[in-house]
Amino acid sequence: MANKHEIIVKIRGRQFNIAIEGLTPIEISTLANQVEEKMKHLEEKTNTIDTSKLAVLAAIDYASELYNLRQKTDVNTQANERKIDKMVGKLQKTLDKELF
Repeated sequence: MANKHEIIVKIRGRQFNIAIEGLTPIEISTLANQVEEKMKHLEEKTNTIDTSKLAVLAAIDYASELYNLRQKTDVNTQANERKIDKMVGKLQKTLDKELF
């Protein structure tokens, strides 16, 4: 069973009890600080003071980052698989030559 630590964090003046399985209190606090900073940045950028809107904007921003990372990971995984297949083919040819 993974560790589950609950801590209190403050985001945009509101307190939240947060527990994220597999993360330490320091990691949770770091994530909360990143959300706070993201919302602050978006507030300055959009002149929006509604925290609900800022939270949605921050969520969409993080979702787009996650989507882009997943796309990049998929592309890298496919490229690595092609490289591995090519290397296996070369090794097989080398082994076939040595056996005969």
